[in-house]
Amino acid sequence: MYIWLALSVTPFHEDTLSFVVGMDITKEKKNLDAIEMQNRKLAEIAWEQSHVVRAPLARMMGCIHLLEQTDEYSQKLLESVKSSAHELDRIIKTIVAKAEELKHV
Repeated sequence: MYIWLALSVTPFHEDTLSFVVGMDITKEKKNLDAIEMQNRKLAEIAWEQSHVVRAPLARMMGCIHLLEQTDEYSQKLLESVKSSAHELDRIIKTIVAKAEELKHV
């Protein structure tokens, strides 16, 4: 079994002696490792979900572009769908950016 220690060294008696204090930080280290692992998993989930959602979104936006040559009523419907698609795209980009931030924490 390994333990993690935090050491504090203070020179003493004209630097000929040192006073050393050690503290067991094994539990804190394990907690930190667990948090880092969770952050990595969350980042992976966010990346995967963004790509799973983005693929059909990209196809939908491509179809909308092709259908924009129709009558006025269809144009209004397409604009509404297009607006929603762009909003969804912004949401996905925000999720990805937040996941990227987690990688650097």
